[in-house]
Amino acid sequence: MNQGLANLAFAGVEVNMVLFAKSVFMQSNEEAANTFSSWTGTLYISSLIGAFLSDSFLGRYLTCVVFQVVSVIGLVALSISTHLFMLKPQGCGKIGQLCDPHSSSETALFYISIYLIAIGNGALEPALATFGADQFDKEDPKEKQSKSSFYSYFYVALNLGCLFSDTVLAYVENIGYWVLGFWICIGCAIFAFLLLLSRTFRYRHFRPSGNPLSRFS
Repeated sequence: MNQGLANLAFAGVEVNMVLFAKSVFMQSNEEAANTFSSWTGTLYISSLIGAFLSDSFLGRYLTCVVFQVVSVIGLVALSISTHLFMLKPQGCGKIGQLCDPHSSSETALFYISIYLIAIGNGALEPALATFGADQFDKEDPKEKQSKSSFYSYFYVALNLGCLFSDTVLAYVENIGYWVLGFWICIGCAIFAFLLLLSRTFRYRHFRPSGNPLSRFS
């Protein structure tokens, strides 16, 4: 459930980023596509970094906590900035209703917020999947079976989050309710974070293995 909510929050930004860049920031098709491509590249690179940090230094639980906080901060920054000064004149941002040009500081805040979301979600996903699997003892036949079921439920939850974002949230944002859509994302991200924290003292924790380069050498 944690991953489903976290992915819903992330996909709510991802699914309409090109439209947001075109309607709110008046970017051309090429500029909006480049913005999305660079952002997606950061997301995938962050997955590698998150997996490295979780296995080698921070541990999986701490990696999940730290980067989920990073993602929430990015969502909050995006929502507040959109509410305060991005949607000008009032009612802009809908299909065919472009917004006024933005200052360099406003544009910088937009990029900072979306890259925080990419870094947070990218680093979180591989750590969360492995951390969930850590909670099952593979030597216990019953828990071994539960571990297989966990991965099934994990990816079902992930895809249900995407389904909601790609339909309901996409529609809400397409008709110009960007702030509402982003605040729904924040609510889901915070709830997912609280779910993660709620069982902190009952998780199985494994110590990180240290620098993999030295072990390899």
